[in-house]
Amino acid sequence: MEGHNIFCHDLNNNNGRGVLFYIASDVQVSILDNPSAFQECLLLMISGKTTRKVSQQLLIGIIYRSPNNSQENNKELYRLFQYIQLNYNVPKLMVGDFNYSISDGTKTTNLAQVLHVRIYQKMN
Repeated sequence: MEGHNIFCHDLNNNNGRGVLFYIASDVQVSILDNPSAFQECLLLMISGKTTRKVSQQLLIGIIYRSPNNSQENNKELYRLFQYIQLNYNVPKLMVGDFNYSISDGTKTTNLAQVLHVRIYQKMN
């Protein structure tokens, strides 16, 4: 797409999955390392102009969680969220296909717990 850069992860494998962002080419972007074993994600840091000695940054992440995700992979996703929360003191936007219905009331996993805790903490 003209005027945009493509940032992607895992699109060249044979499992039919992968994640990507199209980012305007005039936006300053850096790819962040993922220390987690959860690999179906991409983390980027968007940097804006620095004003009054404050750097304007936004961490954006895109995640694909398979509906057939293993418990171990769910734990790795949870660890990834913890890592992001503990290591990046900037606003965050996580998007993607989580393939999880939090409202059904029948499943209790770390994913639901971490999302609930983080949303609750931001509201209070």
